[in-house]
Amino acid sequence: QRDAVGLLTASQDVRIELRPSTSSSQLTQLVDKLSTRDCNGQTDLLAAMSAAVDQLPRRAVVVVLSDFLTDLDDLEQVLGKFRYAGHELIACQILDRDEVDLPFQDSVIFKGIEGDDELYAEPWAFRQAYTEAMNAYRDDLKGRITAAGYQMWPVVSDDELSKLIPSYLFARKR
Repeated sequence: QRDAVGLLTASQDVRIELRPSTSSSQLTQLVDKLSTRDCNGQTDLLAAMSAAVDQLPRRAVVVVLSDFLTDLDDLEQVLGKFRYAGHELIACQILDRDEVDLPFQDSVIFKGIEGDDELYAEPWAFRQAYTEAMNAYRDDLKGRITAAGYQMWPVVSDDELSKLIPSYLFARKR
């Protein structure tokens, strides 16, 4: 529809990677930036989202790509800022297959991606509790995002985007 598309990224700070543009090359640049972006290190999702709201000049459709593993009460406040500013938000929760299924059989050392924490554990001993807790968290997240008037798009990192995107767009159209 010739809408302007831009890209903000967040790690320790929020950076404008691509200014909004309707250029035909913008999609290629967007894909290039996303495919070469290093997604390691700590990110304060809520601070990044709050900063992003302040950097958006006018109403926009904002797609947030994150694991959304954050405090949900604080997230509700940030969603309110998006609502007040008139933005539409699509929350794309991306989790690794291992985070969803916890497929490990033997003893494992779990290392935090965003910190230096390590935990030695026997996954078989807590798999059911983990799965129930993760499912409850994801349901709570979806409920809060939906209650705020926004859409939730759960994605697992090994899903095929060529199938995922058309199904999402079809569901969104309905």
